[in-house]
Amino acid sequence: MRAGHNVTVLEARLRPGGRILTLREPFADGLYVEAGAARIPENHHWTLKYLDHFGLQVAPFYPDKLDFVHYLQGKRLRVKSGTEVKLGQYPLDLTPAEREMRLEEIVKKVCRPLFTELGDPTSLEWPPEPLRKYDQLTVREFIDSQGISPQIARMFGFGYLDFAKNNVSVLEILRLMALGVSEKQMLKIVGGADQLTNAFANHLKDKIHYGAEVVEIESDRSQVRVAYVQGGVTQTMAAEYLICTLPFSVLRHLKITPSLSEKKNRAIQEISYLSLSRIFLQVRKRYWLDQGLNGFGLADYPTELWHSSFDLPQQRAILVSYMKGERSQSLATMSEAERIEYAIAQLEPMLPGLEEYIEGGLSVCWDEDNWAKGGHVLLSAGQVTGLLPHTANPEGRIHFAGEHTSPWHGWKVP
Repeated sequence: MRAGHNVTVLEARLRPGGRILTLREPFADGLYVEAGAARIPENHHWTLKYLDHFGLQVAPFYPDKLDFVHYLQGKRLRVKSGTEVKLGQYPLDLTPAEREMRLEEIVKKVCRPLFTELGDPTSLEWPPEPLRKYDQLTVREFIDSQGISPQIARMFGFGYLDFAKNNVSVLEILRLMALGVSEKQMLKIVGGADQLTNAFANHLKDKIHYGAEVVEIESDRSQVRVAYVQGGVTQTMAAEYLICTLPFSVLRHLKITPSLSEKKNRAIQEISYLSLSRIFLQVRKRYWLDQGLNGFGLADYPTELWHSSFDLPQQRAILVSYMKGERSQSLATMSEAERIEYAIAQLEPMLPGLEEYIEGGLSVCWDEDNWAKGGHVLLSAGQVTGLLPHTANPEGRIHFAGEHTSPWHGWKVP
């Protein structure tokens, strides 16, 4: 709009934000949680620029006080903020030399030599030819090829993802690691991540059509036409150009005429999306503070534990169990009550005493969201070189945008 274009936004939801979703209900005492995008790496300059443009404040996502919890094979470890645990402190069968190493040292030893070959991971011409071979390996296959012991190999995805059960391309992970090399701190938006998308929506106002589910796209040499359902009525709209930001997990179910190119269609149909879920538990007291813990941690289930309201004054709090991959997919077979019980059973060993203070909870599984059908792109072996180059290419008057077309997979507004 500022560049002089006449813009119309068709949004299927009744709210702005997409996979940015801040939940304030049904929680008590003004507490809120992030069901979607939550963390902003400090090298995401575009996001920070718009936060400054809209006058929004940021704060550290992680606390710098008290201890984190690591839970592995039934053993709970306390990790002081700003420090790393030696591998010998974990219940692993390691050599004396391995016991003295830190996990970060293992990762650097295996992956850092390749960083000099990565070039510019944000380039449209990426990856350089010498690295293309790594796209044929899964993370687990790559780790095994480096002579890393199985005990240490399982720590690569500690708290995040079981790489032994996922077909993730090692080149995908190398790129994400290279993009994150300059990250020193994770930030969050004070008041909730939706403050950013609401600010955009307030400026766009009547340019946005909410509840407009696009069901068909048709294009020719002069224009693009879309059919969308709004309020149960099918309508059409034409424009000179279309910028399509739908995740491919959703776009693959739309009718598009004429058909897109073979390479684009393959990317749309086959690009892998990672299953993501979060379970939120409201507790009446931050009892873990009395134990010298800050409410954050990692476990080998795997899960991340968040207490992202640590800097709010309320006595109550919301704990978050953040699950990805196979663990997240298993939640889809559970009822809401079963999910809550499952999360309590997961977090009780990490923060003993939880059952005494729990008041209730809710869950969000992005696989069940009609407009996302998954969390974010995480490319499988062969897809970085075989499919990724075709994600952002325009097709006539149709252009494509979104995290799936970006190098920053998993980040909503890089």
